[in-house]
This record gives sequence, structure tokens and C-alpha cells, in this order.
Amino acid sequence: MVGGGPEPGESLVNIGIHVGILEEVGCRGLEVRLEDGSGRRALLYADGNFAMPPDDANLLRWHITWASFERRAPLRGLDEILLRDHAMSEIDEVLGAASR
Repeated sequence: MVGGGPEPGESLVNIGIHVGILEEVGCRGLEVRLEDGSGRRALLYADGNFAMPPDDANLLRWHITWASFERRAPLRGLDEILLRDHAMSEIDEVLGAASR
């Protein structure tokens, strides 16, 4: 990956890791969408199921949302971020900056 972004398979593994961690810490109703070639978002993950990404999906830009957060075992630092007054319920991720 020297000088370029991650390969599609690397992006999918990375998304899977994010989903696993977010579910483990208590995020419920997770959905992951990828932007397709026209700027629309294609559903990749919902209700515990992954779908194959469309051929024109941009695997470097993902949008993760969750419906609720059920506190599990306390995770110092992370709980404070997820449970702030302006609690987050989504993450927009653009990859590639670290490889430049």
C-alpha cells in the first residue's frame, strides 16, 4: 500500500473490524453504507448481515450509523465520547489520508 489507498479487500476487513468493535461496546441497529459511483449510498451491513458491495461502490468512503447505544462493561474514555450530551450516532470515514 505504499503511495496508494488500501485495496478493496483491506477496506472490507477494516469495515468488519469497525462493526465488530461498535457492536461489542454496545451500539445497536448498526448500518454501514458505501457511496456508489453516483454518490448514492449502498447498504453493506444491517441487522447482523453483510451484503456484497456494488461493483461501483467507493470502498474508501463509508457511513456507519447506529440506532441506540446500550452500555455494556465500562470502557474508560470511549464511554465518555459515545455518551456526551451531543451523543454521536454516526461516523463518516474517508480513507487514504494516512497513505499520502
